[in-house]
This record gives sequence, structure tokens and C-alpha cells, in this order.
Amino acid sequence: MNTLNLHSLLITASNSWQVTHKNLKIKQWWHALVVALTAPPELHANWRRDRQGHICLEIYDPITNQYWQFPSEQAARIWIEHRYNAPSN
Repeated sequence: MNTLNLHSLLITASNSWQVTHKNLKIKQWWHALVVALTAPPELHANWRRDRQGHICLEIYDPITNQYWQFPSEQAARIWIEHRYNAPSN
């Protein structure tokens, strides 16, 4: 294979990779959009260790994309009750 053919082959492979990479990014973006639009609005709760090593209950709200951490399940329940029972403005 001569140098010109090898160079041409490398350019073709590079262009193909760029198109594939761009298509992958578009697919990932669409997937994230579909997940965001169809995600259930329920809170997600998981037990985690905080930065100091303490176990805490982490709550994620997919609608606001925010996380909260509570030292106990009781504290989290109180926060949830206040959040959903608070009068809306």
C-alpha cells in the first residue's frame, strides 16, 4: 500500500469516527431528554455515607434535579410532609 492510499485510509477512518462520535452524542442527548420528560416525579431515597463517613438518607427529586441529605428517616419524613403539605404561593 502506498503512502497516498494509507493517508487516504486514515482520513476516511478519522472522518468515520467523527461521524460515529457525533451520532453517539446525539443519541445520548435524545435519550437523556426522553428520560427527563418521562421520568416519574417520585422522590428517590437511598442510604449513603456523607463526606464525614456518617450514614445519611439522601433524597433526590427528579423534577428539580436536587439532592437533600438527612441524618435519619424521621427527619426526611418530616421534610417530605412539610414540602407536600405546605401551601403553594
